[in-house]
Amino acid sequence: MPPRSNFQDTKASYRLIGNTSRRACTIISGDSIVSQTNLLYKLKKVVYSTRKFRVTIYPGNDTLLVMAMVMNFFMEK
Repeated sequence: MPPRSNFQDTKASYRLIGNTSRRACTIISGDSIVSQTNLLYKLKKVVYSTRKFRVTIYPGNDTLLVMAMVMNFFMEK
């Protein structure tokens, strides 16, 4: 019988939920939102570009990891 261990895995698990055509996604770690993206649009403008989008990264998170996940998600299109 193997000895019992109280070791818990402390790796953060990230989930990415989104829609590539709308340039919108949310990165979630546990119960908290790490980052969100959405289309960059201007008021009073009927047609807006789908090539530009806004990224909001909340403080205390790994910005390079978030940017890599977002770019990988949008490039898989």
